[in-house]
Amino acid sequence: TGFGPAPGGDPKSDSREAYYVIWPSSKIDVIATPEQEKTGTVSEHNVDRVQLAGDKAMITPLLNKKVKITGTLSHASTPHQFTKVILNVKTIEAEN
Repeated sequence: TGFGPAPGGDPKSDSREAYYVIWPSSKIDVIATPEQEKTGTVSEHNVDRVQLAGDKAMITPLLNKKVKITGTLSHASTPHQFTKVILNVKTIEAEN
């Protein structure tokens, strides 16, 4: 869980939010293309956890299991995103 944005900017009213995270088996580098760098997107190095965004009904049954995921990566862009890198899940399945 993480702290969500405070209503009206009052930290005393912060609420806790649940979010899904994967821990890659080894740290990863997420490299921006030269075109992305021109618009201000930066590469992220030694990423050890990635927040998942997507259909909770698809993700929840696989909690605490080793999984194979496809999707797209992006930077966190809202107060509801708690890691630098977000994985927008397209498919997720248990790994054998």
